[in-house]
Amino acid sequence: MELKRTSQVDTGRINAALNVDAVQPPNAPAAKKLGVGMGGTEHKQAIGQVETEKRQTGAIDQTVGVHFQKVLFGQTLADVAANPKHLRKMEESAQVIGYLERLPGRLGSIATFKPNQAFKLYEYAFPNPDEREPTQDIKDRLKTYDKGANADGSGFFSLAIADKDRHVIGYTQGSTVPSDRGLFFYWQYGCVADQEFMKKSYGVDSNPREHGILNTIHGANAATLVATAKESKQPALGMIWESEPRGLGEDAESIQFTGKRLQIHNQAGGRVMMGMTAEGELVNLHLQPRLTADSEPIALHMMFRPLKYAEGDEMKRGEMPKADGESMLLAWVDNFRREGFAEKDVAEAEAEIRSRLARTEKIVLLPANEVPDAVTLAKTDELLKKQLLDMYDVKDLGAARKFYDQAMKAAV
Repeated sequence: MELKRTSQVDTGRINAALNVDAVQPPNAPAAKKLGVGMGGTEHKQAIGQVETEKRQTGAIDQTVGVHFQKVLFGQTLADVAANPKHLRKMEESAQVIGYLERLPGRLGSIATFKPNQAFKLYEYAFPNPDEREPTQDIKDRLKTYDKGANADGSGFFSLAIADKDRHVIGYTQGSTVPSDRGLFFYWQYGCVADQEFMKKSYGVDSNPREHGILNTIHGANAATLVATAKESKQPALGMIWESEPRGLGEDAESIQFTGKRLQIHNQAGGRVMMGMTAEGELVNLHLQPRLTADSEPIALHMMFRPLKYAEGDEMKRGEMPKADGESMLLAWVDNFRREGFAEKDVAEAEAEIRSRLARTEKIVLLPANEVPDAVTLAKTDELLKKQLLDMYDVKDLGAARKFYDQAMKAAV
């Protein structure tokens, strides 16, 4: 399942099934690195109150490579499973996964698979160079974060997943980001090999996307977050990533897939963070700064997944403390500043996000079926409106509604 993006929209960064687009993680400051010893002070998490002192292990943990182990400090994936269903799905994926390994600064130190296969898969999943981070930039960052996260918890983690024949079948990367409320994980790029890639690269007729590897990626993200939060002695808030609003595409196929993508993310535990005013109006809280001088800010959705949740809760409307959501969103946009993007553009996006947050009374977490479509949201979001009209090549929201409805009817 390929996730479509266009030259007009950096779809941000994550896309599920898995193709994920991302913002680059922060550049490394000259800061002290966390040690790589085992153990650490027991710590309760802010959202979900996760205890990690008594650790559960499972089959998926037997696949964790030595480089990944060094930054997990004894933390297991099984222990941070969101719920029993998530643990079962990770255990099922262990039937095809042979190795789950962090890519270190010195890639030649990996003996279990060929690291360059991970980058070949990454480039295959994101064929447009404008829609992916240059591979060399990723390799350079791996050297910066070779020892793991900084003392403040900020870090960059790139993982490859190989099958039992040592063929790379998955790639994912993300950052641990500190905020004034705690640490969170910002999931960026991710992809799982499809049948075509397996045939082309390895001469194997199989489809890794049929084995629930997305569940293991979420488990790896959670384990990384909990371990890093514990070592840096701060609460772990959860995971965030981006997805397009339903309908933000150029043609019927891409418009339909935006809805499917939201459902995939929702089923994996993510819900859309939306502000709500005192009058009950929903406010989209995401705004990506300009990435280049000739581009425009982009309004997407920010999704949130807690570390722990009861099975079925992901399909219900929820709420998070406004202070937690505000802290994560502002720390997220500040990443662009650390990455070296133009201060004027970052400040502009930050000001808009602060303005939207100021309008809201609370932050709700919406399952896919409760998220308004892009045309509806555009009625009160001028930036999204401009983005939508440009993509649909229409002049007003009335025409946009007809375009959207026709695209969705084509799916019936």
